[in-house]
Amino acid sequence: MAKANCKLCGGTGWVVAENEGLSAADRCSCVAESRAEELEARAQIPKNYQRASFDNFSVPQNNPVTERSLRSAIFEVNGYANNFPFSTGKNGVLLVGPPGVGKTHLAVAALRALISRGYEGI
Repeated sequence: MAKANCKLCGGTGWVVAENEGLSAADRCSCVAESRAEELEARAQIPKNYQRASFDNFSVPQNNPVTERSLRSAIFEVNGYANNFPFSTGKNGVLLVGPPGVGKTHLAVAALRALISRGYEGI
């Protein structure tokens, strides 16, 4: 659905482009943006994780074992999100660890990355 206040299409979802004397209608970029916002709203992401991303995940510096494990987890989960879907049949990723280490943050970061590419999730 197009954004009603879009400056490019005026809320129609279409932008007319002229190329060598021919007019053509192309989908406006606001349609994809609107779809991503709609998918994110339907994903039921808890309020305190709505801005979770790989970029804002903080790794504690006080425990080298935990730091190494978390950096590895970020790398794996980010790779999962970037390489989805897989032709190998790999369907998911399992995050295991004690409370408070960032499992939910990483899961939501992956979900949001997939949503930004047009996939649905909850």
